[in-house]
Amino acid sequence: MRQLPHLRARRLRRPRDLVDALADGWTLDEVHAFDEGDLPRRLWRVTQTLPR
Repeated sequence: MRQLPHLRARRLRRPRDLVDALADGWTLDEVHAFDEGDLPRRLWRVTQTLPR
């Protein structure tokens, strides 16, 4: 997985921390975690907007 420069210095403890870090500068309107498929795969549905 390619690391983004602004995430390198951060210590991400939970998957939700990554969602929050990637949304830096955005407003998170909705965040919903769910599992999909036969393998235990955690996905995130995120709705976000740029603040005006």
